[in-house]
Amino acid sequence: MNWIVILFVAWLICAIVRTKLFVKLEMEWWKSLIPFYGTYLVFEKVWDVNVFWGYMICFIVLLFIWNHGYIGMSAALLEVVCSIGIVYGWTGHCFYMNKYLKGNIIMGYGLAILFPVFGLILGFQKESMNELESEN
Repeated sequence: MNWIVILFVAWLICAIVRTKLFVKLEMEWWKSLIPFYGTYLVFEKVWDVNVFWGYMICFIVLLFIWNHGYIGMSAALLEVVCSIGIVYGWTGHCFYMNKYLKGNIIMGYGLAILFPVFGLILGFQKESMNELESEN
């Protein structure tokens, strides 16, 4: 029972982060709650849709390999290639969203590593990080 509550709270925090970021990206907030479609829209707005499709193909191939228990050199190689593709897609997604919202490089790394925490910071800040740094 406790795990269900913890997972629900984590999902709720991620949903709040995504809706705030969608509003800052000038998109309708409710689209962030639709799985895959919300991610597609973010890729379309800040980066490239073709990278989204590569990201999704790598994700589906990994799920297929893990669920069917394939072993062997070709499965291992495919798993490594798809894992690299997913990391590339995720980090690029975070960095390009950060760039679009005019955040600094630390925010980009933060989004890639701890998305819920840095997403809340980026979503709720009024000004861009570069404007705040130039004032100091």
